[in-house]
Amino acid sequence: MKTDYYFKIFLEKFCLARGLSARTIITYAESLEHFSDYTEQHQDGISFNEIKTTHICDYIEYLKQHKNNGQSTINKKITILRSFFQALVSFGLIHPNNDPCRLLPKLKKAQEKVGDILSFSEIEKLASSPNTDVGGGFEWGHFRRRGGLMGTTS
Repeated sequence: MKTDYYFKIFLEKFCLARGLSARTIITYAESLEHFSDYTEQHQDGISFNEIKTTHICDYIEYLKQHKNNGQSTINKKITILRSFFQALVSFGLIHPNNDPCRLLPKLKKAQEKVGDILSFSEIEKLASSPNTDVGGGFEWGHFRRRGGLMGTTS
């Protein structure tokens, strides 16, 4: 089957040449298998040569609506598909105009998760409280080694 050949070329040549870790390559393989399963079940089993930008857009909608994937997960899966089709173009297995991801609109960035941020009064309260773990007062150096204010160190 051509799809298996494409997967093998991508995973064993392109991903290894990029120096990706074994875990990353496994993640790529799982993502490609998921997309392949999707095309078999929801796109009448079309081959990878026949996939168009609309199929990728339908897949994105499927991930949102039916799999409840967040934007970060969707971005990861689409990034993998982009790499896959770019690799097929690079190896001359598909024509650049047949890359369904080349016309894909830019994806919405996932919102960054921000941890709890202390207010100035909370910082003052923390700084004036004794450190019962160490047996003394507040140790500024310990606080800085643990990420300090908003995860920064100086």
